[in-house]
Amino acid sequence: MRHKIAACSEDTDSDDGISSSSSEVRHRTVGEVEVQVYRKVLPRAAINLLMKGEQPLAKNTNSSISSRSMSSSIRTARNPWPGVNYLIQTLFESEHATQVKHPYIAEISSRCDSGGPPQRLDLRLTSSGVQCLLTPTAILGVEAIIFSLKEALQFAGKVQWDTHLVLVLPGAPEQKFHVDSSRSWFYFTLIFPLSKDPPKAGKTEFWDKKDQPVVPVERGDVLVFDGRRKHRGSANATSRHVRVFLYIAVYSGTDWN
Repeated sequence: MRHKIAACSEDTDSDDGISSSSSEVRHRTVGEVEVQVYRKVLPRAAINLLMKGEQPLAKNTNSSISSRSMSSSIRTARNPWPGVNYLIQTLFESEHATQVKHPYIAEISSRCDSGGPPQRLDLRLTSSGVQCLLTPTAILGVEAIIFSLKEALQFAGKVQWDTHLVLVLPGAPEQKFHVDSSRSWFYFTLIFPLSKDPPKAGKTEFWDKKDQPVVPVERGDVLVFDGRRKHRGSANATSRHVRVFLYIAVYSGTDWN
């Protein structure tokens, strides 16, 4: 049976500019970084682009545009990013949700703990998708967080990051508590809420209640935690709302998640 899913609400947040990323940290010891919340890392423009999609290229292109920008614009015109709001409906109308194709999506996988129809969809973005969908401000914000994490742990090695969009569908049960990595010494998960979620839509919960942020993580913010911390996504107990978030895995070596 197909269900109609309400698209995420339009963005009406005020945007007074991106403030310097400030974190809420209770305590930090050598070799361990506490769960942190950074404010206003993802600008409204990036959220709108991810959720609402790209605009097709106008017919009259400014002749002063660079060749690099021109090629990017042409790709956008030929196959523009439709936006998560559009993808939500497309995924539900498809008999095979994990087979929806787009150049910005490397793969779609299910993150369910049990069998049955996918209720948590993970859309891993390609490198071109990250470059086109994350604004320069957002990328600089992520890089600043990575720098602070490496500095806190006195880690001088190379790291890489994978970027994913996650859709938690109505009725999705809570996950089992798990870790994102048990093999990589340097592995951090960054979660950026993209949808305006009612309380029943769920959130990220930690095994150790002391790790739970005392304030809500809102759109534009990012929740940062060590991949070795036990956590889970709670249930989406709504009947129509899809919880959407961007998550970035930052790690050294291989991502085993």
